[in-house]
Amino acid sequence: MPEPAHPSNASVPPLPGFDARDILDNAPIGIFTSTPEGRLLSVNPAMAKMFGYDSPQEMIASVADIGRHLYADPADREAFKRLMEQHDQVVDQESRLRRRNGSVLWVSQNARVVRDTHGKITSYQGFIKDISVRKRTEERIAKLNQLKESLLGLEPFPTKMQRVTDAVVDIFNADFARIWLIRKGDLCQSGCDHADVVEGPHACRFRDTCLHLVASSGRYTHLDGKHRRVPFGSYKIGRVAASEQPGFLTNTVADDPWVHDQAWVKELGLVSFGGYRLQSHDGQTIGVLALFSRHELNEAEENLLKTIANTTSEVILVANSMDSLRASEERFRSLAEHMPMLINAITEDSCFVFWNRACESATGYSRQEILHNPEAIKLLYPDPSFRRQLAQEWAASGYNFVNKEIALRTKNGNKRIILWTNLPPQIALPREATWAVGLDITDRIITEEALREKSAELDRYFTSSLDLLCIANTQGQFLRLNPTWEEVLGYSVAELEGRIFLDFVHPEDLDATIKDVPAKSHRQSSRHSPAIIPTRALNS
Repeated sequence: MPEPAHPSNASVPPLPGFDARDILDNAPIGIFTSTPEGRLLSVNPAMAKMFGYDSPQEMIASVADIGRHLYADPADREAFKRLMEQHDQVVDQESRLRRRNGSVLWVSQNARVVRDTHGKITSYQGFIKDISVRKRTEERIAKLNQLKESLLGLEPFPTKMQRVTDAVVDIFNADFARIWLIRKGDLCQSGCDHADVVEGPHACRFRDTCLHLVASSGRYTHLDGKHRRVPFGSYKIGRVAASEQPGFLTNTVADDPWVHDQAWVKELGLVSFGGYRLQSHDGQTIGVLALFSRHELNEAEENLLKTIANTTSEVILVANSMDSLRASEERFRSLAEHMPMLINAITEDSCFVFWNRACESATGYSRQEILHNPEAIKLLYPDPSFRRQLAQEWAASGYNFVNKEIALRTKNGNKRIILWTNLPPQIALPREATWAVGLDITDRIITEEALREKSAELDRYFTSSLDLLCIANTQGQFLRLNPTWEEVLGYSVAELEGRIFLDFVHPEDLDATIKDVPAKSHRQSSRHSPAIIPTRALNS
C-alpha cells in the first residue's frame, strides 16, 4: 500500500504561538482547498475578495464547478488536473480566471495534492496570486514594441502618427488620444476659432507657433473640429507645449484648472488626462501627445506614456530630417538639371538614375532612353572590353575620380570626349549612386589637334624655306633661325641664337634698319615677332 504523499497535520504538534487560522484569514494571497471534481472546500478572505465575493462562505456556495465558473478557458482546468495527477503539484502555473462580475484576471497558482491512506487524491491545496497587473504590463510592453517596430517601416508619416494614437487608446484603454505638431499658423485668416481671441488666458499670441492636430483615435477621430488648431500656451494642450516639464498627468480632471470645459469632462465621465511634450534633441517643443481616460492612470502607465512620447518625438524628428533632405535633393536636382555641364548619377550595377539636359544635348539620348535602363551603359560604351576596363578602374578608385577623360558614343554614332569628376561625399546627395560632373572637351581637343597640325606644318615650312627666316624678341635678339642663315652668314644657328641682329647689318644700312625695324615690330601682335631684315644689309 503506498504511503501518503503528505502526512496528516494531526501528526504534527502545533508550534507554540502559531495560529494557523489567523495566518489563513490575513494572508495577502488566495489560499484554497478544492476537490478534483471541481468543488471548493475552503477559501480564505483574500481569495474571496480577489474574485469579487463578500465572504469565503459566499464564494464556496456560489462556485459549483471550478472549471466552468472560475476558468476563462475550461481546458486550463483540465491541464491543471493532469499536472497534479502526474507530478503531485503545479508550480507557478499561469492561467486566466473569471471574477464574479465576469471580468478576467490572470493568476499564478502553486498547489499540491492531498492523498488518503490508499493513495487516492482527495483534494488540492494551494495558493493563488493575482498577476493581472504584471500580465497587463507585459502585454502593454509587447504592444509598445510592436508599435516601435511598425514605426520603423516605410509608411507615410500621417499613418505613423495615427498608429501612435491608435496604440495609446488600445494599450491604456483611453477614451481618446491625439497628437498636435508645432507649425506656423495657417488658418488665422480663414476660419480658426482661436484667431480672434486677443485677451484672456486663451488668447492666440503666437501666430508663427501653432499646434496642428495631425492624428486622433478613440471617441474622436476627426481632424477638422474646433481643436484642429490650438494656440501655443493656451488651453491644456497649449500649456503642455509651453511648459518646461516633459509632461502633465492628473487623475482628477473634472477639478483640474488646466481643463477649461469641466462640464464636458463630467458629461463623458472622464477621470484622467495626460499630456506629454514631444521634444527635439535640444529640448525644444515640436508637438504634444495627449489622452483622456475614464479610469485613473498609475505611475507605471505614465512611464510607458513617456516612452511612447519619446518614441513619437524620434519619429517626428526623422520625418523632419527626411523632409529637409528631400527638399535639399529637389533643389540640387533642379539646379543640376539646368547646369550647362553634364551631370549624371549611376549605381554600382551601372544603371543611370539621373541624366540632365546637358547629357541629353551632348549624347543625343533622352532621359526616357537612359534612366533605369540596364542597357544604357552599352549604348554609350559599346565596346565590352572597354566597359570592363572602365568598371575595374572605377572600382579600384573607390568611385573617386578627378578629370577622367572618357570617350563615349553618341546616338548618331559620333565620338565625344568627356572630362569626368565625381562629386565628393560631403555634398548631401542621394548616395545610392555615384554622382559626377562632366565637361565635353571634344571641340577643345579637335582645336588643339588642329593647332598641333598647323604648328607642325609651319615648322616644316620654317625649316625648309630658302629665305632667311628668324624669330627675335623686342630687343633684337635672335630666338630661332632657319638653316638658311648658316649658308648666308657662315655662322651656325647655335652661334647666332641670342645675338643681336643689328650686329650683322651693313654699316651703310644701319640707320635705315634701326628706323624701319621698330615700325615693323610695332605692327606685330606677338612679343616674339619675326624680324624682317633686308638681305643686302647683312652682306658685308
